[in-house]
Amino acid sequence: MLRRRLTDHSERRRRIRFRATLPVRIRTEGAEIQAQTRNVSLLGVSAIAERPATQGAAATAELELPGTSGPPIRISEGSIVRSVPLNLPGDTQYEVGVFALKYHGQDEARLSQYLEQLQMAEYAAVRAGYKALREKIRLREARKRALLLAKRRRRKLRLAKRRRRALAAARRKAAAAARRHAKARSRHHS
Repeated sequence: MLRRRLTDHSERRRRIRFRATLPVRIRTEGAEIQAQTRNVSLLGVSAIAERPATQGAAATAELELPGTSGPPIRISEGSIVRSVPLNLPGDTQYEVGVFALKYHGQDEARLSQYLEQLQMAEYAAVRAGYKALREKIRLREARKRALLLAKRRRRKLRLAKRRRRALAAARRKAAAAARRHAKARSRHHS
């Protein structure tokens, strides 16, 4: 039953994971690995470590929560479910995943409360981002409308100017024709 639970992908992914960079100490078979978390959930942590851990090995972990004066969150029973190199050029770091089977005392509730705070902060950031995006779109649309109105205004002014010029030219032409006609008439009568 335990083996199935650790390898069942849907079981491992059923909790929301939160991006968080927190110090974590992972202990396996007498070895201790200092790492930084990539993401955290109630089902465990994914961390970046300087060395690998043995996949499938029993593990414990201590997670330091920022802004708390209490002891670290302790996963008292867990298992290494992932230990792979990051494969970044010139980097020797590893991604180490610890699946939490059991927490010490009230640590699961404390972690749950911390994750709820992270979730609320993420939601607030998303709402603020969405509001800022809507405002940016509104301003862009207002600028588009203003540019379109200015373009229409300039076009109307150009057309009015052309009409005035055409009218002035027509008047000059008519005046010149009238002068020629008057001159021709005066020659004809003289």
